[in-house]
Amino acid sequence: MICLKIALVDDEKIYKDEMSVICREFAAENQFNIEIAEYCDGESFLNSKADYSIVFMDIYMNGMDGILTAQKLRERGNNCLLIFMTSSGDHMPRLNIKPCKWQ
Repeated sequence: MICLKIALVDDEKIYKDEMSVICREFAAENQFNIEIAEYCDGESFLNSKADYSIVFMDIYMNGMDGILTAQKLRERGNNCLLIFMTSSGDHMPRLNIKPCKWQ
């Protein structure tokens, strides 16, 4: 059975909790296993040196923000699926990304 390793990187516990529920429900509905690790900032995530299949990352966090954390992750050669979570569209033009609304 497939097992995906997922990291949730956000300084707001409520958003990590919500995303964890969504990921677990999706995995159960699609019959695969997941392992979820949670981090409250970019530094602790990068210091873990763990490999993940998917990383959900907030852009605005205390300390190292999500953009710099993602850059450092890519500099390490990590090509995991990286999904930014934010309530602001400020970085979209700079990153050439398109928003999606989770409903």
